[in-house]
Amino acid sequence: MIGRRRTLLPGLVCAGLSAVLFLVAHDVGPLIAARLLSGLSAGVFGVPVRRPAA
Repeated sequence: MIGRRRTLLPGLVCAGLSAVLFLVAHDVGPLIAARLLSGLSAGVFGVPVRRPAA
């Protein structure tokens, strides 16, 4: 099993980037990109990552 830190850090980075993108967006394109990043970060937080059994 992969540790929590390895899965939470990328999720936090994606969440932070999406928040910044939401703040600076002046058009629909950046808003859609921010929403995609937000969904990606939610997926990283919500899904446990397991290594395949050897």
